Amino acid sequence: MKRCGGMPANSVGGFMAADLSGRTALITGAASGIGRASALAFAAAGANVALVDIDGDGLARTAATARKLGSPAEVIQADVTDLRAVTAAVARTVEVFGRLDAAHNNAGVPGPYVPLDEYSEEDFLRVLQVDLVGVWRCMRAEIRQMRAQRAGAIVNTSSMLGAAEASYITGSVLAADGGWLAG
Repeated sequence: MKRCGGMPANSVGGFMAADLSGRTALITGAASGIGRASALAFAAAGANVALVDIDGDGLARTAATARKLGSPAEVIQADVTDLRAVTAAVARTVEVFGRLDAAHNNAGVPGPYVPLDEYSEEDFLRVLQVDLVGVWRCMRAEIRQMRAQRAGAIVNTSSMLGAAEASYITGSVLAADGGWLAG
């Protein structure tokens, strides 16, 4: 078996992944897209997966696929705009799997792609609450658990639009969740 980073590896979608058997990963935005792909990569590598999203049907589909890959999967329907829900999701993960080794904070919403002066305050605040403040909420709860364990790793997804032209608000708003923070 080939090795990846010094650890035994499995082939996951053409990529090599470390053996994560016995490890636990929490993934937000796990019902679709990048979050679903991340959850399934963790599952294929042997990790227990805690799947978090507001889309219950999408979570059920991701969980079913993760279980077919042989991974225990816990469905946690939660909204990252709710601090109590995020804190409860981390607590549920630890209750079910005993620990939290990795987190992928991927939940996000696109705003309308319109000029800055046409962007509504409601849309602006929604994007910030999910894509920026939601990541902070997740990290707050995850870090507290990982600090107690004295181990863990967190990956946050941001948008490439954070580095894009600012004449359209989507780039400017998402810069807050990517480019400005990375900058």
